[in-house]
Amino acid sequence: MAGTGCISVRSVTGGVSLASPLEELFLKARQTSKSRSVHACSSSYMCRLSPVTKPQLVFDSHQNYLNGKGGQHYYCLKTLEELQETTRVALRKSDHPTAIMKLIDDIQRLGVGHHFEEEINMQLERVSDWKCGETEDLFVNARRFRLLRHNGWQPCTDTFNKFLKKDGNWKESISKDTWGMLSLNEASYLATKDEQMLLQAMEFTRTHLTQSMPFMAPEYRRRISQALELPRHLRMSRLEARKYIDEYSREWNHNLALLELAKLDFNMVQSLHQRELAEIQRWWKELDLVGKLGFGRDRPLECFLWTVGIFPEPHYSNCRIELTKTIAILLVVDDIFDTYGSLSDLVLFTNAIQRFDFRYLPISSGFCKLRVPEEEERGDVASSMACYMRENTISCEEEARKHVRQLIRSLWVDLNSHLTAQAPAALPLSIINASLNLARTSQLVYQNGDDLTNTTYSVKEHTRMLFSDPISLEFLSSPKLAVL
Repeated sequence: MAGTGCISVRSVTGGVSLASPLEELFLKARQTSKSRSVHACSSSYMCRLSPVTKPQLVFDSHQNYLNGKGGQHYYCLKTLEELQETTRVALRKSDHPTAIMKLIDDIQRLGVGHHFEEEINMQLERVSDWKCGETEDLFVNARRFRLLRHNGWQPCTDTFNKFLKKDGNWKESISKDTWGMLSLNEASYLATKDEQMLLQAMEFTRTHLTQSMPFMAPEYRRRISQALELPRHLRMSRLEARKYIDEYSREWNHNLALLELAKLDFNMVQSLHQRELAEIQRWWKELDLVGKLGFGRDRPLECFLWTVGIFPEPHYSNCRIELTKTIAILLVVDDIFDTYGSLSDLVLFTNAIQRFDFRYLPISSGFCKLRVPEEEERGDVASSMACYMRENTISCEEEARKHVRQLIRSLWVDLNSHLTAQAPAALPLSIINASLNLARTSQLVYQNGDDLTNTTYSVKEHTRMLFSDPISLEFLSSPKLAVL
């Protein structure tokens, strides 16, 4: 509300004003931040955000020409339709299971699977019915399992029995099959807690592939290293599509129509993201929540990165916009928790949020922050590893890191169980995919220690690749385009 000094936070979905206690919390936090600014360095209520938070990422679009109208835009749409039809025909006509799986795998990895859902499901039904027990090809068996499980089918692990010894361990002979081992490693990350065979395969393949890497050609070593660092199942799909387009173009037997479709579709979706970002940034600028409070994370671009990770399909445009707005506001609420709220205030505030009823949110005067001395010196909250080390009285950081990795791995196994759930317990595949995508985006953001407070190089690079830099489309440089 201009001229009053008050802050009116609007619902991002309906334009309804949030209850006044929340606005009062924002206002008191702002007043507290101003009163402390002079003493921020010496006060025992050290502000974590002041010394730690980095400047916001700036959206610098290279203005994808597909945002335009007229002849160029029409020609791109026309070309996209033609490439879709060419790929659709190829997908429908594929009749050999290994060729079908290769094409489906490439289509989905290139990020254009949303155009061919009906055809993919039709062909996966054929792949599911295929009796692959006759083939001793580890690569083919593992790819079949991974594709079916990834798309919500329920393949049986019995297909791998032929690669096991009598004692249930994996045959050492398969370790010589590098690509088969890599395919098995990728499939193992879709295992559930009851599939001990695949959980053992994860370590078995990792050990042997790591030992073999020094003897590989540089290109093969690079691909194996990337797969072991972040397996396919754990990758954010939109970013994976951008990177795989470059890799796929270097394959000698790539499908040219599919490659051109992937490039053009990526740029078309990127132009959609640019329009979504423009709307979000316009809303954020008008709200000016961080400016009015005088503190908080100014992170609309990073918030949008999360929503693109969770809902990558183009038709979720409105969902991405509204969810980004919600996350941006919640980040500021989180900053109040981290820095400006007193313990008694925050206990009441948490209870109110859990009830989702702001009428029961009392606000008391005076704000303080409960911190242990080590956290004050570091200017941050305790990490999961620090908590584990303190609770278990251990000093080895690597042991704590290993424990946290195991927790993450266990949670992934739990998430995978939803892919195999039977009705009526089964959730819709769209809900399952959104949950998996949230975990994938978390894996991406925190893989190198990044977060929304300390935005480092990798997150900046990801946002640039996804939202700023279009892919060069040489195949559109035609006389037709010049005339339009």
